Amino acid sequence: MAFMERAKQRCEQDKAANIRWFVHYNGRQIDSLKTAWRNDKERAGYKNHPIRIYDLHHVAATEMLAAGADPVAVQHQLGHKKLSTTFNVYSHVVSVAQERAASMIPDLNEDGEE
Repeated sequence: MAFMERAKQRCEQDKAANIRWFVHYNGRQIDSLKTAWRNDKERAGYKNHPIRIYDLHHVAATEMLAAGADPVAVQHQLGHKKLSTTFNVYSHVVSVAQERAASMIPDLNEDGEE
């Protein structure tokens, strides 16, 4: 079963069980995420800005990797089947994290002392 089919099936099961996926800050259920997103963007002063909900996916992944999160954990958060997908998309962040990690290794001179 494709991902979207499973997601729709799960959503319908949760709705039937009165489990809310998205809830407004006042506790009301959000029926249209698209409408809620548009309204929230407008309230934040970004009415005509082309930022999408999916862009938050990239921001979250970038921030997690930049903070040194385990790439496998990020892979699972993003739903990537392969770690290589995560590395391919976020290689710019991973390379910066690798440089930062390498800089934590103490410099050793020729006789093995710091």
